[in-house]
Amino acid sequence: MGSQQALGFQQAQRELAAAAADSLARIARDQAAAPPRLATLLSYIRRHLFDPDLSVGRMKRACGVRDNGISTAFRQAIGRSPRVYIADRRLETAARMLRDTDVEIWRLGEILGYSSLPVFSRAFSRWCGERPSAYRARVRRQRGGRRPGSREPRRIGGRH
Repeated sequence: MGSQQALGFQQAQRELAAAAADSLARIARDQAAAPPRLATLLSYIRRHLFDPDLSVGRMKRACGVRDNGISTAFRQAIGRSPRVYIADRRLETAARMLRDTDVEIWRLGEILGYSSLPVFSRAFSRWCGERPSAYRARVRRQRGGRRPGSREPRRIGGRH
């Protein structure tokens, strides 16, 4: 990885930390309200949310859970299956980053734990109803073309 690419990745990681705060806080609240056997799973999800290898099977093994009914118990207590819950928290963070940062979409999928841009784009499209690029463009149009954190309209093309 070249130095420019490394700097871009480090910046994206900083942006991820800021954007993920709400999702991680939501997991912490769910963990505090959950029965102990589910709280362990939620703690694991919170620590590994953006790990590309996170899966329900890996999480169960890491937490020493052998109960196949744990997904049903999770759904009853949390309202979503563990797989859908993980996807929701990742995609909430993706939406925040698309709205509030200039991180490239391919890099966003990578740091959120998706195996490829098409996998991320499909997941986001199913969750949100539009592709990540379309979502970002729509949100920016609604802001009057403003860049994240900017008070000035974004200048598009040509000299101004």
